[in-house]
Amino acid sequence: MADLAFQFWDRVDKLRGNKTLAELALVMDIKEQSLRAMRSQCRYPKGPAIQALASFLDSTPEYLVSGTESDNSKSTKQDNVLDFVKSNEKM
Repeated sequence: MADLAFQFWDRVDKLRGNKTLAELALVMDIKEQSLRAMRSQCRYPKGPAIQALASFLDSTPEYLVSGTESDNSKSTKQDNVLDFVKSNEKM
């Protein structure tokens, strides 16, 4: 699981350009310190934070989580990502 979360943060880094961690934390509605801890511990943010982050980075939650895009509607993609994140929060 840590490998997948590492890839998630790697994709975020590739998309964020000049955006700071403080800006990302603000959009995700978390403290910058929490964001740094999440990244260093290779943990996923919660579903709503992933959605906000994807929107801010002009991407999709599905791409951030899986690295792929599909032809599904945006709402279906978000539902799939939320299901994935919720199932992994229990681990």
